[in-house]
Amino acid sequence: MKKYKITTKQKAKSQSTNGKLDMKTLLKSDKAIKAIVFGGISLIVLYFLSATFAPDTTSHKTSPNTANESNQSTEERLEEKLHRALSALDGVGELTIVVTLEPTGEIRGAAVIAKGAENPVVRERVSEITSRLLAVGTNRISVSY
Repeated sequence: MKKYKITTKQKAKSQSTNGKLDMKTLLKSDKAIKAIVFGGISLIVLYFLSATFAPDTTSHKTSPNTANESNQSTEERLEEKLHRALSALDGVGELTIVVTLEPTGEIRGAAVIAKGAENPVVRERVSEITSRLLAVGTNRISVSY
């Protein structure tokens, strides 16, 4: 009579009932141990990679003064851009332009004081050009003379 050596896989298959495996036999199998070890090592490697290549959020934080300064420079650039565009319009004289921004940097609105804006056609053109250049609705723009 031949003797057969029963492997761990065969024990697990023979001890399973209705397709369910016993946890002890499952943990004794070589494949399960290899999978657990591989999974653990993979998680550790992923953790260290994410810590190494994650963006440094602490260095990009700005103080309130820095944020205000950048908003001021953005406001000034927008005001200059508007001044150049509106100065070219017929019927527009001396200009005073104020652009306001939200703390997030979005444009809150604009106020334009222009000589010649007493003419409704000129006022409408100034409002429309300002709206297009700033990409805001005309309801956020005030034009006066």
